[in-house]
Amino acid sequence: WQTMINGWFVGRLLNQLNLDKDSSTYDSKGPKVSVWMGSGEGMGDFPFPLLSARVVRQIDDLPAAILESLIIAMAYCHDVGSLEPLAPYHRLFELGGAAQDQWSDLQNWVVDGKTAQNAPTPLPERAGSPDMSLEERQQICARYLTELSDKFREKMSRLDEHSPSVTYPLSWELRQYIESSLEKCVEAVRSVEREETL
Repeated sequence: WQTMINGWFVGRLLNQLNLDKDSSTYDSKGPKVSVWMGSGEGMGDFPFPLLSARVVRQIDDLPAAILESLIIAMAYCHDVGSLEPLAPYHRLFELGGAAQDQWSDLQNWVVDGKTAQNAPTPLPERAGSPDMSLEERQQICARYLTELSDKFREKMSRLDEHSPSVTYPLSWELRQYIESSLEKCVEAVRSVEREETL
């Protein structure tokens, strides 16, 4: 779970997630969520509709809804006879540092201001721009993730502890994972260094 949630926030930082709120289906099916899969592959869709689409109240609820919908993706795998429906989840693993704690997409952006070919362009207000220095991009990325963390903690702290938990947002169930992921992502950004050459 943790690594995929890491990947969710790296995806948000690098503008590699897409949220489609088509007005004709949004009320009945909720948002359609996709992640950029890599060069030549375009966007990969998470299950649609998500399992808890009707109770997704805010963007903070999406990681929980997407992880909960993993069971739908697994059912799709059985239906089509391949693991392809799990590919968007695998992409979250990649973004979240699954390969021996290597955050390659994040590192390439922070160090060199480069994305993979045909990747969405990160938003400057979240992640800086290619013409900035490593330190400037690092600072902007860390600030964006820290702001997300602060806002999320504030939302969780405002929940009425005397209310039934069924009235809480979906993100409440994963609050510790979400808080930990945001901390890990900030740490990953701040620890990025340019590789030394011989």
